[in-house]
Amino acid sequence: MSKRKYKPGCYIIFLDDLMKQEFVYCAGKLVHKGWFGSWQLRYANSELARLRIRKAKKIEENE
Repeated sequence: MSKRKYKPGCYIIFLDDLMKQEFVYCAGKLVHKGWFGSWQLRYANSELARLRIRKAKKIEENE
C-alpha cells in the first residue's frame, strides 16, 4: 500500500459508508477498514443490510 495512491476525502459519518471503504484516513493516518472491523461490527452491518434488526417498541399497558 502506498500513501501516494490515497489522499483524505470527505468525512464518513455512517457505519455503512465506513464498511464500504477499503482504506480510510483516521487521525491523519491511512488505515485499512479492518482496523475498525471487529467481528461484532461486521455482523451487525450484515444484519442491518438484510433488514433483520428492528427497534423494540414498548407496549403500552392500557392497550
